Amino acid sequence: MTENEKTTGGLDSCGNVWLRYVESLVEAYNQGDQLVCALKEVSPSRGDWTEPLGCALKEVSPSRGDWTEPLGCALKDLPSDHKSANDKNTEPERTRKIVICSPHPDDEALICALPLRLMREDRVAVVNVALTLGSDPARKEERRQEMARACGVLGFEYRLVEEPLAFDRITPTASGHAPAGRGKKIEVLADLFAKLAPDLVFCPHEDDLHPTHIWANHLVIKALKKYSEDGGQDVILLETEYWHPMKDPDLLVAASPKEVALMIEALCCHRGEIDRNPYHLRLAARLMDNVRRGGELVGGFGRRVPDFIFGELYRISLFSSGVMCSGKENLVIGPDQKISCAALEKSVKVCRVTS
Repeated sequence: MTENEKTTGGLDSCGNVWLRYVESLVEAYNQGDQLVCALKEVSPSRGDWTEPLGCALKEVSPSRGDWTEPLGCALKDLPSDHKSANDKNTEPERTRKIVICSPHPDDEALICALPLRLMREDRVAVVNVALTLGSDPARKEERRQEMARACGVLGFEYRLVEEPLAFDRITPTASGHAPAGRGKKIEVLADLFAKLAPDLVFCPHEDDLHPTHIWANHLVIKALKKYSEDGGQDVILLETEYWHPMKDPDLLVAASPKEVALMIEALCCHRGEIDRNPYHLRLAARLMDNVRRGGELVGGFGRRVPDFIFGELYRISLFSSGVMCSGKENLVIGPDQKISCAALEKSVKVCRVTS
């Protein structure tokens, strides 16, 4: 074995190219980690943090001189402050509405590729509804504030499913019995749907592993059935995945680099969560893997996968007069294809009854 082979683990010249590729991913991850550390040292106000941010980044890694300056310039081009849709503005009224039923604060930012695109391309209003504020009583108010900041980044309205601290518990008891007050929670959520009148509702799928996600699915489906039956409303449900992949997603939606960056920025607002698990740094990788997996699960096995890099997977259903129906066909929506609520509705108007 040559000296070069000893240092590279036997990689040939082609292997070394791929080693540099992997090392560049590690470098990008480390840069993201250093950026978050730097953000903690500066003011959250957009008006005065770009200059100290550059200085802070150079402190955590002096070799970053090639990217801190342009980063600071780019940040100065951003709005002086983020404003959520809860703040008054002069934009034209958005007539369609999305409701994201988030099991926890932060779920709104993890699955929002499609809501972000519908906001931009179809002028849809998005309301994030936090079903819980997490399981730690000491963190509930802090998590409410983190959610408000994240929704400000994304441009979403936000609210709790009920005041003052959302649902306290939606997971089963230790003995496996349904959560206390489950029927009342379904009524509260159905009443909220009646008040908000959503066209589309997002929630985790039924096998998303985290107990709160699984029971969030149960509550949302029961509440949507009640709402659509009592009010005679048609509502589209988009089921999402995070803790466990869906076996049968039927919608793959491309996300642009700007949309992915916005999602990561929103996740950074949930500082208490990313301190214990820096999942924001792995979000882009998950969205890339969605294209690898969803390109064939949704597009068809053996077919060429889409040429976009980032994507999110969903499963689409229709609630009509209390009946839940599945989508008619699988859809892959690329970055250059316009997406609208009407197009999604059309895909499930002719459907087969699933429950």
